[in-house]
Amino acid sequence: MKKTLVSAIGTLTLLLTVSAIAAASDINLEKVLPADGRFRLENDDSRSLLERMASLCKDNGGEASYIIPRRHGRLTRLTEVSLGEARVNAESPESYWIMSCDGGMKFLVEKESKAMNNGAELASFHSNRGLLGVDYIKNSSVTAHVEETVATQAESEGFLKEMALEINAMGLDFVRARDGKRYMGERTGGKGLFCEGVVIKELEGAGVARVHAFKVCDSRVVKTGEKSVSTALVARN
Repeated sequence: MKKTLVSAIGTLTLLLTVSAIAAASDINLEKVLPADGRFRLENDDSRSLLERMASLCKDNGGEASYIIPRRHGRLTRLTEVSLGEARVNAESPESYWIMSCDGGMKFLVEKESKAMNNGAELASFHSNRGLLGVDYIKNSSVTAHVEETVATQAESEGFLKEMALEINAMGLDFVRARDGKRYMGERTGGKGLFCEGVVIKELEGAGVARVHAFKVCDSRVVKTGEKSVSTALVARN
C-alpha cells in the first residue's frame, strides 16, 4: 500500500513537471525571434506582430521605439510615436511601421505595406540593428517644429500669390514689406492669351535674394518657378 502511494505521488509529480515544461515551452515559442530577413505574416497580423515584438523587447530589458508615416501639412515623414499611436496605425493591414528595440536586446522589425508587395503582407527582421540610417523625426517637439515650418511656408506662398494677383489686377509694379523683408514685384510680359507673367523678388539678406515666378490668368495664379540669386543680379533684371 505504501509503495503504491509513493509510486502514485511520483507519477503525479512527473506529470506536473512535464506540464510545466510544456507550458514554458509554449510561452517561449510564442515569443521566439524571427529569422533574419523578410518573412510572410501567417500566424500574425500587423497588430499582433507589433504587440509580440514590443512584449519581447520589454521582457528582455529593452527599450522600444515606434516609427510610422505621419502627415505634417503637405508632407509625409517617418515619425517617432507612442506605442498607443503605433497600435492604431498597425490596425490596418495596409499599414507601414518600424519597431526598434535597444538595450537588453537589439533588433529592428519593419512591417511593409501590402501595396508595396502586390497584396502580400510581409515584414523584415534584423537582429543587432537599431535606427541608425533611418531618416525619421525623432520626437514630438521636432514634430511640432516641422508642422509650424510647413504652416509658415504655406502662409508665405499665400502672401506671394495674393501679391502676384494684385500686380496683375493693378497693372503696376510695386514693393511690399512683410516680416522684416522687402518683396519687389514686377510684370514680365504676356504668358499666352489673357495671362501675365509676374516675378516677385524676395530680399533675404546681404547679397542674397529669392525670386518667385508666377503665371497669372485673371483670378487664377500658378507658380512656375523659384530660385536664389545674388542681389546684384536682381538689380540688373
